Amino acid sequence: MAQQKKRLPYNVDGPCFVDSTCIDCSSCDWIAPDIFGAQDGTHYVKKNPETVQELERFQMSLLSCPTNSIGDQSKRPIRKALDSLPHLVEEDVYFCGLTSHRSFGAQSYFIKHPDGNWLIDSPKMTPYLIERFKELGGLKYIFISHQDNVADAFHYAEIFKSSVIMHLNDAGAGLKVDICIKKDVAIEMGEFTIIPTPGHTQGSLCLLYKGKFLFTGDHLYFENGLNVFSEYCWFDFEEQILSVEKLKKYTEVEWILPGHGGKHKIERGVFPHAIDQMIATIKSTYK
Repeated sequence: MAQQKKRLPYNVDGPCFVDSTCIDCSSCDWIAPDIFGAQDGTHYVKKNPETVQELERFQMSLLSCPTNSIGDQSKRPIRKALDSLPHLVEEDVYFCGLTSHRSFGAQSYFIKHPDGNWLIDSPKMTPYLIERFKELGGLKYIFISHQDNVADAFHYAEIFKSSVIMHLNDAGAGLKVDICIKKDVAIEMGEFTIIPTPGHTQGSLCLLYKGKFLFTGDHLYFENGLNVFSEYCWFDFEEQILSVEKLKKYTEVEWILPGHGGKHKIERGVFPHAIDQMIATIKSTYK
């Protein structure tokens, strides 16, 4: 629980605040960018919620903070915000919220699918999410984009008897991976395409759904255009850029849905051009 005595000085006056235990994971402004800002390696409340929608987004951020660093002195009821999770992105794709400190607050996603539901990366283990996933029909597959985002995936897999999908190069000793990706070629599973994208880690994977929803883990995100985390690359940055270039063939991508960094919907058909722009910027920066 956030503590008023640890309240950061950057917060605006009012009941809502972030305290000094914030780890700067960006989960809060990913969910409520109008409410939260970032400065000096931390986040803060830049605007107290005024509308019903703003309050719901603030409370979703509070619930999703992996370190419980967000507080509300007004003690307003929060059940409505909890019941909104997982929260609809578009069609049958949802983001889970309730992020885990074990994945540094990475976002995870849920897909309601007639052939069996998918969980992409893992939220923290909570009784609420267990019951919600049961109500939604369980979890047939749990897709892990890379080793940083495992969090509680294997606990969920045990409960729901899910098949865990992960690349061999990121599957550490003792992990029970049911569908182990061993090669660097794309694999089709019905409406899903598993795409090896080494770079951020050696075994990083992206998942493409319906040709339009691209789940990128920490491989790619959107902020003033497509971006990569050059300062947080644990394997090979040049390899990561090559992996990004390989994504150009998926011309119908509309949604960029990362673990960290901004999510964004783009116009269909512009994805390859956006990649070219990003790579040109990187090459001019690092030449």
